[in-house]
Amino acid sequence: MIEIVLPPCQPFVSACVSVPLEPSCREFRQCVRRRFPPICGFGGFRYCYVYHKGLHCYKTQCGCVLSAGFGIAVKYVDCKGNKKSRSFEDSVIFRDCIGNFDRTHSNVRFTNLTCDIDCNGNVVATFMAELCS
Repeated sequence: MIEIVLPPCQPFVSACVSVPLEPSCREFRQCVRRRFPPICGFGGFRYCYVYHKGLHCYKTQCGCVLSAGFGIAVKYVDCKGNKKSRSFEDSVIFRDCIGNFDRTHSNVRFTNLTCDIDCNGNVVATFMAELCS
């Protein structure tokens, strides 16, 4: 439990709390940034979310490599004010997993998604990918 004590006469303060991850997550955590092609007629974001597309394990001589599939769903408004959606799919790679890695007892978490449009009109998605067993 975290206790926050406010200074006297202050109704609120800005604070950033960092909660440590479990050791199994810490070694398989990475920031993912992907750029997808422009959306024709894009007017503005309504919201976006990330979803799972499966976890695949590939055995190698040095251990195993995991491929976690994901999709980015973008809900937006076009230039005429119509509500539309578009999805982009890709995968993130986790290398150097132990040789006897058991994917049936593993969980991939995608958190802290942000979507933006760059100066060329591309959709840029950034999020954290964590593999926990």
